[in-house]
Amino acid sequence: MTRGSDSLVAGIVAAFKSGLRAGHPLSALLPLLQRRRPPPPWRFDPLSALLGAMAAFFVAALTYRYRAKLRARWQAIRAGVERVRARLTSNLEDRYRAQVANVADARHLLARFAPLTALYVPPPLIAPPTVPTRLLTEEEGPTGEAARDRRRLRALLAEPRTLDLSSALRQYPRLAILGHLGAGKSALLDYLATTFARQ
Repeated sequence: MTRGSDSLVAGIVAAFKSGLRAGHPLSALLPLLQRRRPPPPWRFDPLSALLGAMAAFFVAALTYRYRAKLRARWQAIRAGVERVRARLTSNLEDRYRAQVANVADARHLLARFAPLTALYVPPPLIAPPTVPTRLLTEEEGPTGEAARDRRRLRALLAEPRTLDLSSALRQYPRLAILGHLGAGKSALLDYLATTFARQ
């Protein structure tokens, strides 16, 4: 401490001694303000240095041995931080799409093992029949044309043609998903939600 600070502390102690009675609550501060002995000078301690060197060597050896796991853990932490940063800085539509994809991806039975997009096999969809634009009645034309149109319509309705999901989505503005219980209607909707939310 310098001389100025020594005289300041001495003045404060003198003021406290003269103004405080023994029972005053601030009189407990007097021993704290009085001058203490300076700490002993520093000197080298070989035992402490040896223990510190051994601890440093042990930490370095562990770090070297588990460096691959530590690197993988660090990359996982960085990826998590990047995901959080991207989620916080993304706009509302991106967050909504990500939430829809996550919810749809977690609704299937094997969600603990694999995402829906890895397990889902799109079913063949039955296309709507292509009905002729106009059927001739018996009165409008020869009887052969009306009978031919009826046979053609029966054939179209009897053998429905199938198409895959992507072509059905491209060709038709609306789809009706019909099927028995357990046929995969909800899984198809989850798959569509996941696919379109991630586009």
